Amino acid sequence: MALTSIGDMSQTLFLRRQNVEAKQQITTLSAELSTGLKADVPKAVGNDFSLLSGLERGISLAQTYVRAANEARVATETMQGSLGLFQQEVEGLSSSLLAVSASGLLSNAGAMATTGRNTFNAMVSALNTSVAGRFLFAGQATDTAPVIDADQMLNAIRPLAQAQTTAQDVVNVVDAWFADGADFSTTAYKGTATPSAGFLVGDGDILTLNITADRPEIRDALAAAVKVALLSDLSLPNGSADAEMVMQNATNELLEGATQITYLRGELGQTEEAIEIAETRANAQMSALRLSRSDLLSADPFETATALEDATTRLESLYTITARLSRLSLTDFLR
Repeated sequence: MALTSIGDMSQTLFLRRQNVEAKQQITTLSAELSTGLKADVPKAVGNDFSLLSGLERGISLAQTYVRAANEARVATETMQGSLGLFQQEVEGLSSSLLAVSASGLLSNAGAMATTGRNTFNAMVSALNTSVAGRFLFAGQATDTAPVIDADQMLNAIRPLAQAQTTAQDVVNVVDAWFADGADFSTTAYKGTATPSAGFLVGDGDILTLNITADRPEIRDALAAAVKVALLSDLSLPNGSADAEMVMQNATNELLEGATQITYLRGELGQTEEAIEIAETRANAQMSALRLSRSDLLSADPFETATALEDATTRLESLYTITARLSRLSLTDFLR
């Protein structure tokens, strides 16, 4: 029977190679045990990456939908808060008007006009709210404040109101300024008539924010506040009687305006509900795809731990053999 002998140099190289392989296997198995994923992805997918690529694309798309839904949620929450402030100002002004109506307007005209100007300014500020550099009530012109300064509007309307000779004429000229397609829409509103581009929150599911500062519900409330703000600037023939009529008209419009803003906020609430549903759907889709990817690439913890123990034992055996061989000498061999 022929015997094959291994020289010292060959034996050393052989043991060294076995040592390196054992260490590499231990490193790989340790990583698999800690991450729970197989290190050899091509082997895990059978060298067919089509399924894995599809899962990765699906996860990436779902992440995009989730981000869009988050952005839409922040935008609608901010709009809801702004409309809440707008409505609060409308209700506050109407309450003030009701409180002074019984006491006589003549002595309160100056104070009410100041309250009206402050309210009008606050209403305009609420409409010019922005988040992350995007103006929310400007339609597609998200880089532009939707409404010009409150004082600019009052300065434009004041001479028109002062030129009128009756309370009804004052009411008419202010209402005409804020009418659909009139001065407010063409000079004071700087946004677009079309809504913003919207948010893609699902496959073909685009949520659009349709509320702009040029909505009739908003324009009517602004007109009512302007009538109050101009009370002290009017010089009508019938004095306090005409002022009382303007105030009564503004009060009625503000009360109706508060109701209309409630409906507007309800419309926005429906969009918020749709966003929540879309966000939940996208998160569920992303979780399912990640689970499928994990099933495809996951390493069995028991098998990995067993293989790691075997590799560790083999490395320890190699160290033992190497140590014994290093102690051999000719004197020990001849004894």
